[in-house]
Order: sequence, then C-alpha cells, then structure tokens
Amino acid sequence: MSRKKTKITYPMHPELRGFTDEQRKLYEQIRDLYRSHCLEEATKRYQIGRLVAKCLADQRAYGERVMVKISIALSAPTETLYRWSRAASIISPETFEEIMNSRTRHGNRLSWTHVEILSHARGPTEVRRFLDLVLEEDLSCDELWERIRDSLPIAKRKEPKPLVPRSPLGGLRALSRQAADIAELCDVFDETVTTPLLNTKIKKIQPGVLRQLKTCEAELEAMIEAATEQLQSVRDCIQGLEAGLTEQAEAKEALRKAKAAVSRERLQPAKAA
Repeated sequence: MSRKKTKITYPMHPELRGFTDEQRKLYEQIRDLYRSHCLEEATKRYQIGRLVAKCLADQRAYGERVMVKISIALSAPTETLYRWSRAASIISPETFEEIMNSRTRHGNRLSWTHVEILSHARGPTEVRRFLDLVLEEDLSCDELWERIRDSLPIAKRKEPKPLVPRSPLGGLRALSRQAADIAELCDVFDETVTTPLLNTKIKKIQPGVLRQLKTCEAELEAMIEAATEQLQSVRDCIQGLEAGLTEQAEAKEALRKAKAAVSRERLQPAKAA
C-alpha cells in the first residue's frame, strides 16, 4: 500500500490574522515570489514590485498598513519592497524585458541595480536614452548613477540623511534588515560573479568583469557603512534611554526620601504632645 502523503502546514503569522481574502491572496503571491528559487533575482524583484505598487495604488481595497504586516510576516524590509515597487511602477514591463535581454558592447548583462538606477531618470524618454548609453559605453552602476544624477535638478541631487531610529527596538530591526540585504547581495554576488569567475581561466576574464567586481565591492562597502551608522544610532538611543532611566530612578529615590523626611517631621510633634 502506498503511504498517504501528509501536507505540512505552518501556523499563521500573527500579523496576518484578520486578513481578508484579497489581502491573503496578495500576501501569498508576494510570498511565493519572494521564496522562489526558479526565477532570476531581477525578475523576481520586478514582479514583487508590481504587486506592491498595485497594493499601494489601491489602499481602499487592501488597507493602509497591509504591506507593513506582509513585510513583517516575510521578514523582508519594508523599504526594500517599496524601492522595488518604485522601480516596477516607472519601468514598463516591455522596457524591463528589453533591459534583461540586452547585452553591452562587451557582452555584459545588466543587473537589477541598473534597473533601479534607471528608474530615477526623468520620464520614459530619459530612461531610453540612458539605457542606450549604458549598452553603448558599458557603464557600471556607479557611472550610470553619476550620469543620471548630473541630469537631475540641483534640488533632487541631495543625498538623503540616514534616519535615526526612535527606539533601540526600531534600530535593531533596521540592523537586521540591513544584514538581510547584505546577506542577499552576497548570495547573489557569489552565484552570479564569484562562482563563474572561479571556473573561468584567467586569460578569458574580460576587463568588464573586473569593473563589475569593483562596482559590487563599492556597493557592499556602502551597505556595510550604512549598517555601521545604524549600529551607532542604536547605541546612541540605548545610551539616551539608560541616562533617562537613571535620572528617573534618582528622581524617584529623591521623592521617596522627601516623603520620608516629611513623615518624620509630622511624627515628631505628635510624640512631643
């Protein structure tokens, strides 16, 4: 007799309780894409971005905080999902497919980072112009961002300041998300760059590959620097809270001593009488 297979079920995440059928369907679509190992990383992120953009565009149907709850259930940074949705809402499916199928003049493929940077261009015409420029000149991500940044108005070129977490818990969550992003980038980098390089003879390595390595190195260093800044912010918050708790404890102790002194003064006349 063949043994009957039992379906493995997992308990529902607390953040998903109370979800409607539409919200549950959206969560399952994003979850299946996020955990998929069959799709390319760029394609997976683009499709997730389209679902997130659809949710954000119709908050009446899905709710205002549904993406926050989904991100917590998936242990995925909310900022990352929003960043993917921005790229997917600006880059059309046809343009994205063209980007993924294109090769530079040295035969290099474009990465998801190229897609995100291209989404900062002003309009489809500029996206097309910078895409042709990348393919023609084989620009790295840093070089492409410099070209796009120089084309933007001066008011939009300012780099955003890192946000200081409001509490140690928020800082620790931000650190865990940064660590997840770094780990994900390392996995992608190892799969797409390191492993092929180790299997390639030195004579066959093209200069474009070395430029890609330098770009990935710069991206990793930037992420590590951002995580270090978040860690320092968490430490500052913890020190501030510890100082506040110390002051609160000292104030309580002073109040207790004052009450005790007042009680002793009240008892002395009573004893004398």
